[in-house]
Amino acid sequence: MTTSSGPARRGRAGGVERALADVRQVATAASETLLDHVPDTGDHATGRAVDDFVEQASNALRALAESVAETLGQLDDAALRGWVR
Repeated sequence: MTTSSGPARRGRAGGVERALADVRQVATAASETLLDHVPDTGDHATGRAVDDFVEQASNALRALAESVAETLGQLDDAALRGWVR
């Protein structure tokens, strides 16, 4: 397997880190925004179903943000070890 080095590789790694940081920020903000909304459906059963859906969607976004944070941490560790430049 051939690996590239130099500015091109560093640029790609930096671009990936920036993209992941953006994904983390947007997912976290979207999760919080979802929980700020309290839909009134007028029907108890429907309202409960919508609440459950919103909570699950918010949890999924938080899980995405946490996963991205872990990946960013791994990239930082790899960079410190010289595996990624």
